[in-house]
Amino acid sequence: MAGERNGPALDQGVLVFQAAGATYTVPIKDPDPTAPRPDMTGATAAWWAGPAPVGRPQGPQFASVANLPGAFTKALTIVTDPTGGFMVVLDIAPDDVAGFAPTGLYQHEIWITEVGRRPYPITIGTLVIRGTVKGAAGSAGA
Repeated sequence: MAGERNGPALDQGVLVFQAAGATYTVPIKDPDPTAPRPDMTGATAAWWAGPAPVGRPQGPQFASVANLPGAFTKALTIVTDPTGGFMVVLDIAPDDVAGFAPTGLYQHEIWITEVGRRPYPITIGTLVIRGTVKGAAGSAGA
């Protein structure tokens, strides 16, 4: 039986500009360099984003947004990385965060489900959404 993972990478924030989307790659690895690479064959990944939980900071006993009312979720792709390991592609489309106001406090999480194991988070952090001024991007540099 495989040993438990060391836990999620905390404070892994992402930034998205409204109506622009963003793409991040997230390595799946144990922080212990001597640990064997996880085998993600058949594994699935999901991204959760929602209002930051109140009352408990991120930490070993973090408060999760997964499955909470108002949270958004989508399936993610797990691919091999150039070093022979695996990574998750976090492709945030503008519609994914359309319901989140730029003034809100949000948290995002990436969860992995390996074959025969319970789901576990690999990344947790703040989700920052920046508003844009209509037409500002088109007139930049003009």
